[in-house]
Amino acid sequence: MKHALIRRLTMGALALGCIVGAACKKEEPAPQAALPGVGDTARQAVGDAANAAKLAAADEMDGAADKTIGKCVMCALRMDGSAEHASTHAGYTLHFCSAGCKKHFDEGPGDAIAKLTD
Repeated sequence: MKHALIRRLTMGALALGCIVGAACKKEEPAPQAALPGVGDTARQAVGDAANAAKLAAADEMDGAADKTIGKCVMCALRMDGSAEHASTHAGYTLHFCSAGCKKHFDEGPGDAIAKLTD
């Protein structure tokens, strides 16, 4: 009799734990819905406009808006770039300080430009 009572209490506790555990289970929030009327094309256009503005600002750093960016946009030192390490993107010629900076830019120019700060 004593064992049967212990068994029932144990089974009851297990059942209660399953019920409480299910009720207390934290649910993940639903993903945010996209903004109404704003599709991927519109988001891309905003990103492209922001990147174009960053390229224009980098171009003007040398005092001439000539679509040639002479300072390396990849390293934080803004070192002088060289024609030896140059790439073109969105109508601009970008000079980099090293082959490594050029390679990094060429692998993801949009991401690299998006990270530029004034």
